[in-house]
Amino acid sequence: LTLPSLHEQKAIAIFLNQKTAEIDSLIADKEKLIELLQEQRQAIITLAVTKGLDPNVPLKDSGIEWLGEIPEHWNCIRMKYICDINPSKSELKASSNTKITFLSMENISEEGILNLQEERELAEVYNGFTYFRENDVIVAKITPCFENGKVAICKGLTNGLGFGTTELHVLRAKNIVYAEYIYLVIQSHIFRNIGTALMKGAAGQKRVPTEFIQNFTIGIPPMNEQKDIINYVKQKSDYLFALINSTKIEIDKLKEYRQSLITAAVTGKIDVRNYNIEKNQMKGEEQEEVS
Repeated sequence: LTLPSLHEQKAIAIFLNQKTAEIDSLIADKEKLIELLQEQRQAIITLAVTKGLDPNVPLKDSGIEWLGEIPEHWNCIRMKYICDINPSKSELKASSNTKITFLSMENISEEGILNLQEERELAEVYNGFTYFRENDVIVAKITPCFENGKVAICKGLTNGLGFGTTELHVLRAKNIVYAEYIYLVIQSHIFRNIGTALMKGAAGQKRVPTEFIQNFTIGIPPMNEQKDIINYVKQKSDYLFALINSTKIEIDKLKEYRQSLITAAVTGKIDVRNYNIEKNQMKGEEQEEVS
């Protein structure tokens, strides 16, 4: 350990206190920006799946207090009538040694991206895990993963099949709705806020009940309009995700710079003896050392 004088130790401490505070402030600002961009995306989704894309479309009362008015030509339908929710794995016809994709909660990102690298044999996971297949929508049911928006559409599963953590609900779209549209509904403010309020269980282990998803009522537009909404939200989301990812890279670089600055200062790579911060205080302490 290299040990500078007390005076220089104090100079290093003052230098690093200010510089790291400035960096930490920048990091906090960028983290806040990410939160705002995520909220903006959620607001875009919520508006699109409750009011559509045409601001001039005639509206009607949905009869649902929290949903309010919806476009006149949309239908109000409970989720259980447009999705198979947590379908039974008894429908599987695959052999026991069939390779399938396995998803832990860590393999599901908050951007809806799946890490599909882990594979297992069907016999290994048939009991004790959640079953899903290609094009199913999966959503975390436990806190805080549900609130954080861990939702994804299953694409690219090995042999079209997957199993994963028991902390998932599975929604399989029927022929009147696109899986991508269900994915957007689940990401909306309305679905997430009401689902959070209705969670059951002990603190830290609360879960969204199946009956909430079954009875959740949404407005369903015609399929051609669903496709337009899906494409619109994807375009907006791609732009916002690009901003979010570039901001995350900036945060990582600031954290690296912060660490390198500390290392350089405490190993003498940066000379801070004449640093002007709190100059009068430094003089006073120097006089005390001399006396």
